[in-house]
Amino acid sequence: MTKLKLGTIPDDKPVKLTIQLAASVHRDLVVYAQGLGRETGGGPLEPAKLIGPMLARFMATDRAFGKLDAIHKRYLALAEHARAAVERGEVDTAALELLEENAEQTAKVRAGVSAREQARAERNRRGGKNAA
Repeated sequence: MTKLKLGTIPDDKPVKLTIQLAASVHRDLVVYAQGLGRETGGGPLEPAKLIGPMLARFMATDRAFGKLDAIHKRYLALAEHARAAVERGEVDTAALELLEENAEQTAKVRAGVSAREQARAERNRRGGKNAA
């Protein structure tokens, strides 16, 4: 039997959220809940309890989200460094330049645009859709 990506579902204090799913997604969710219940030996699971852990798993394995988190942490550290330099009366242009660079990188990642996608878009603008 194939091992499902989700393990046991923790009993966590929930936040109420109302969503709408396509009927096919709901059917698949019901089947997944049944399979997970059999696999973990815990009996039948309520399909709605799977949505949170599935979303958490998705975000944890999403590379772009991970990059955004790493860039954001680096940006915050640099901001603190620049703030401390300003408080000491020092001019720390290197830290301020890195801070500005990180702000640009964060904006690109948040927009979901990688450097490769930007280059592709630029080539398309210059030579049309068939540009290599």
